[in-house]
Amino acid sequence: MKNTLIVATLFLFLVSCSSLSSTDAMKDFIPGTYVCPFTDSIYETTFTKGVDTLHIARQTASGSETYQIDRSKKFIRTVEGKVLPEEYKRETWTGSYQPTDKTLFITKTGGTIAFDVENRLAKIGKIEYKKIE
Repeated sequence: MKNTLIVATLFLFLVSCSSLSSTDAMKDFIPGTYVCPFTDSIYETTFTKGVDTLHIARQTASGSETYQIDRSKKFIRTVEGKVLPEEYKRETWTGSYQPTDKTLFITKTGGTIAFDVENRLAKIGKIEYKKIE
C-alpha cells in the first residue's frame, strides 16, 4: 500500500511538471516578430501588394501573462494601372495568455492568436504569420 502511494505521488508530480514546462515553452515561444506577405495570405489581389507584421512582447512584469501586440501593415495599391504611394497602418493591442487553449486573447477585438510552435507560426483566423525572430 505504501509503495502504491509513493508511485502515485511520484506520477502526479511528474505529470504536473511536464504540463508546466509545456506551458512555459509556449510562453517562451510567443514573443517575437511574425510576418505575412500579402502574396501568402487572403489579402493578395492583383491590385495590392504588401506585408502584415506582428511584433509581440511580454509585458514588463516577469512571468506576466499579458502581451503587447503591435500590428503593422505596409502595402502598395495599383489603381487603373497606376502604382500609388506606399500606405501604412498600425495598431497596438493587448493580449492575455489563455493557458487552456494556449492562445492570446486580444482584448480590443475579442479575437485570438493561436500558435504552432513546430511550424513557427502565429495564426489570426485564416491568416498565418511566420516567426522570423
